Amino acid sequence: MESTAHAFLEEVLPLMNLHSRDRIIELGCGDGWACRRLAESVTEGLIIGLDASNELVREARAKSASFENILYLWSNAEQIPWQENFFTSALCVDSIYCFEDIKKVLSELLRVLTPGGSIWIVNREQKENGPSSPILSESSEAVSMLPPDDYLSLLRVSGFEDVAMHTLPYSSPGSPPGTPGTDDMPAHSRVILISARKPADTHSASPEQASANQL
Repeated sequence: MESTAHAFLEEVLPLMNLHSRDRIIELGCGDGWACRRLAESVTEGLIIGLDASNELVREARAKSASFENILYLWSNAEQIPWQENFFTSALCVDSIYCFEDIKKVLSELLRVLTPGGSIWIVNREQKENGPSSPILSESSEAVSMLPPDDYLSLLRVSGFEDVAMHTLPYSSPGSPPGTPGTDDMPAHSRVILISARKPADTHSASPEQASANQL
């Protein structure tokens, strides 16, 4: 599934407006394929990959041995072992629905992001005869799949601003633009990108104020 994941990640990277000295954390990094792609653009910065699976962290470290700007941590996303106001961006690819306490994860991201730092959540979903469901790898387990609009609300309540959702175009590698579906990316599917930003003035939009704005 990594090859198709690369295809839509390439659509996201220009939107992230990466700089060579950025400091990025990826939650649910798996074997580190996205971290390695980020490291190619963030040559003078730092990429942190975090995963709750010790086995996957070991695999990611082995596959990324040639990269000096990647560090992998074995930890859950509900308690990120890093200082506050550090990361310029956070990325979450096909894993937001695997976290048991999404509110806590978003609270932690708000803590570790720099003022003005951005969060990018990418979900591949398949539509069958009912609500959308995530497209999971063999090692993934969906714990709490929510409708996309619910994630937008959670981001706002958590204190993020500029919350937005987009449906990304998808075509398989080597296929003409607009060609839907591959063996591991069904034709009846979509890629959802959710983005948000930590307020540049962290005193101007606390989670409590954001919650009040929803009433």
